[in-house]
Amino acid sequence: LFTIAKELLTIKAVCPSGVALKLFPERVEPLFRCIESNMEQFLTLAAICDALLLKLLLEEIRVRDAKRFVGPVI
Repeated sequence: LFTIAKELLTIKAVCPSGVALKLFPERVEPLFRCIESNMEQFLTLAAICDALLLKLLLEEIRVRDAKRFVGPVI
């Protein structure tokens, strides 16, 4: 364990400037909001897919009926 800690002390790391540290959240936050939005859309589409697939497999609806079922959601 001591050997690993000793080796970590020899690793050189780049420390960003104060300006870069200040700008980082401003640049990254929109990306995280986009990722979050994409995840919400993915979950919505997955739920629609699951519901439609089950109904199609059970022959409760046909493809043309599925279009009407999904219409208001999309």
